Order: sequence, then structure tokens, then C-alpha cells
Amino acid sequence: LIYYTIYPLLLKLSRLVNWWIIFGIAFVAAYSLVYPANLKTVQYPSFGHLGNSLLGLPCWILGVIAAQGYDAGLKKSVSGTGIWALRLVIVALGTVTRSLAHREVIGQPFTLNLFALVVWFWVAQEVRFYSRHQPSRLLEWGGAWSYSLYLLHMFLLDNISLLPFANPWGYVAWFTKATLALLLSYLFYRAVEWPAHRLARNLARRFRSATLEAKSSG
Repeated sequence: LIYYTIYPLLLKLSRLVNWWIIFGIAFVAAYSLVYPANLKTVQYPSFGHLGNSLLGLPCWILGVIAAQGYDAGLKKSVSGTGIWALRLVIVALGTVTRSLAHREVIGQPFTLNLFALVVWFWVAQEVRFYSRHQPSRLLEWGGAWSYSLYLLHMFLLDNISLLPFANPWGYVAWFTKATLALLLSYLFYRAVEWPAHRLARNLARRFRSATLEAKSSG
């Protein structure tokens, strides 16, 4: 909510300076927040709402840069072998940074924005790869409602854990909870996100048409 509230201001700022300059400022500001803290601070959200939003701002700005179609400077598509190598690198780095945090060597607040740079590069390559290759329909379908899963999974898992069948069965309970979380996230997508997306697109089309009519009549 904070990011989308300040986005119009950042967009105006981006017309004066490059988005990468804005990212650099946010990056320095984020580390000025976490540097005085204990290096072993494990969890990323450890600084309150405003502090967490400052810490995560560089990651969000990288998302803005990626959404604008920045291609990471590559002139040719990455190969199938190359994209799988990148995926494995991301999994390995994620595992290492997570392990370092939970072993209290260096916490996620300190590794997050560095890891985000690698992720941004990887996402750029995925976009380039699938501009020339057919994506999986199943994964595309899942990706459409993955943000609902992101919003709800912890809330759902915590509350599903209160159900009487949730705890005694070990892996069976985990599979049951995960399945219910996926199902409820999809229902949330159909009930809330999908209608909101349609409304936003319809309003955008109407606004665009009204603007073009006003310009042609003027």
C-alpha cells in the first residue's frame, strides 16, 4: 500500500532522473536502516511497517524496472540450458541466504537487496526466454493467481492449523494444509482479484477512449 501510494511521486521523479538512480538512493537508504542493527537479525520484517517498507523499496523498484521491459542488456535470447542454470543458481542462493539467517550468521535484512539484484537479472532472462518459447499453460494459469497465494498463505496456514485434523498426521497434515491454502487462494483470486483486474482494465479503456476523443475534438 505504501509503495503504490508513493508510486505517482516516484514516476514524476523518474522523468527527472533515471530509475537506476532512484534505485541507488533507495538501496543506500535501506542499508542505512539495517546497518546499525544486529547483523544476525534473522527475519526480513523486523523494523515495523515504515522500516520494512524502506528496506524492501529497492526490491520493489527493481520490479518496476523489470515491468518496463528492461532486458538486462542482453542482445540474444538465453538458451534452455542457460535458463535452467540460472534457476538452479537462484535456488542455491536462496537456500544459502536462508540458512545463514537461521544459523544467525547474517540475517535476511542484510542479504535481501543483494539477492534481489540477482533475482531481477534472472526474471529479465525468463522474460526473454519466453518471448521465444511457449510457456507451460499450467504454470501460466497458476501464475495468474499466485499473488493471492502470496497474500493469503500465512493467514490460511495459521488458521488451518487450528483445525482438529491439522496437527497429528505429520506430512499428511502438511499436505492437507498446503492443498487447502492453494484452494482458498484460488477462490480468493476468482472472488476478488480477477473482478478487480477486469474493472481496472475496463476503466483504463474508457479513460483512454475519453482522452482520445477529447484530443480529437480539441
